[in-house]
Amino acid sequence: MKKLFILLAFAGVLVACSTALKTNGVVITTVDTAMKGWGIYTQSHPVTDAQIFAVSNAYNAYYQSELVLSNTFVVAVTQTNNNLLQTVTQSATASQANLLNLIQQFSK
Repeated sequence: MKKLFILLAFAGVLVACSTALKTNGVVITTVDTAMKGWGIYTQSHPVTDAQIFAVSNAYNAYYQSELVLSNTFVVAVTQTNNNLLQTVTQSATASQANLLNLIQQFSK
């Protein structure tokens, strides 16, 4: 019975990780597309150094949250910790939203 419980808990974390990885793949693709668009926009429109610096900082924060997220997947599976996975996924999503909002704001 104990082994069954452990297997079910592990399976639950694997499903959560699988879902989070798929969602994160969409996030990465979205950010990649936005950064390419931002690069094209900056070549044909006037942007300030402050705007470039703000987008660069937002991208670095997003990138760091992705590193934490990728390392956390392993920890979450090992420890069967769905709360940890959810927390870092929310952090990565917030960093991505901040970056995309800045690019949208500066590209008007």
